Amino acid sequence: GNVAEAEKQWQQVVAVDPRNVEAYYDLGFLYLSQKPSDTARAKAAWSKVIEIAPNSTVAKTIATHLKGLGGSSATAAPTTTTKGK
Repeated sequence: GNVAEAEKQWQQVVAVDPRNVEAYYDLGFLYLSQKPSDTARAKAAWSKVIEIAPNSTVAKTIATHLKGLGGSSATAAPTTTTKGK
């Protein structure tokens, strides 16, 4: 129930181990649980997971979460348009 302490702890984890997927995953949920939700920070934390472990199950789950937040996954292929052709 202590959001500030939880954030501090997870930030310490990623400072020691910047490739810790679980800490970034949890940080994303922490940011969403705030009132009001901090979706920008949640997206940033979850995008870090996708950057670290793009082919993991967690990254696939996060891609779904990001879609729900109106964001795109970092693994999404770029799209092109053919206007005027």
